[in-house]
Amino acid sequence: MRSRSGEAGFTGPGVRSDLRVKVEERERGGIVVDLVSRVEAYYGNAIRRQVRDQLEHLGLESAHVTINDMGALPFTIAARVETAARRAGLLDEHHLDTLSEPDRAPSERRRLRRSRLYLPGNDPKYMVNAGLYGSDALILDLEDSVHPAEKDGARLLVANAIRRLDFGPAEIMVRINQLPVGLEDLATVIPSGPDLILVPKVEDPSEIEEVDRTIARMLEELGWQRPIWIMPILESALGVEMAFDIARCCDRVVALTVGLEDLTANLGVPGSA
Repeated sequence: MRSRSGEAGFTGPGVRSDLRVKVEERERGGIVVDLVSRVEAYYGNAIRRQVRDQLEHLGLESAHVTINDMGALPFTIAARVETAARRAGLLDEHHLDTLSEPDRAPSERRRLRRSRLYLPGNDPKYMVNAGLYGSDALILDLEDSVHPAEKDGARLLVANAIRRLDFGPAEIMVRINQLPVGLEDLATVIPSGPDLILVPKVEDPSEIEEVDRTIARMLEELGWQRPIWIMPILESALGVEMAFDIARCCDRVVALTVGLEDLTANLGVPGSA
């Protein structure tokens, strides 16, 4: 019988701060890690230890893990290893981890949100130093910048980045996918403690109400008191027409924003050359 296996991450020319991981099923023998890395002499033992500790914490006692490292930091290693193990079908269904509430200050409702820097949710190299650029907010994007086949890996990468990286004073936003896929995003990223959720292509208050209920339920299960705000994105004529009702549908909404490319396309306005 062929053993189950799963892969995640990227390697090759132009790839930085990432790794390619393969996790294969083993019946016994513990967790074996084969590592290829330019920093093997300095960090090889630490990488192997992190992988073993993580998989054991996730309930996996035996596995063969192959890693081709391209300078990945611990948050990326954690995300890629878990993604590969889940793709292999070696872990239980996702469950809400018992995590402590983030120790950074909660975001204020009326804070400035003048500038927002978008970061592709499945590329760690853009996340590492994102806090240095001084934007009011950082948007970790799970929607347009992520290929459909990589949504699962991007969710875990974004969640680990929020938990493990220092983004400075920037407000940490996550743009989820359009519902219902966005609800899967929330299940993974809310326990990491983002400040705000961007909801794309909103056309009806019921969409925001569903996101609000999901966030409220998860925060209650976590036992957290910190707020997580919502910013709907209006990207169609109908969304603009419903803007007032969308804005006032729940207390968690702090602002509206417009997706200009999709809105102009929906209105039939020619794009700029």
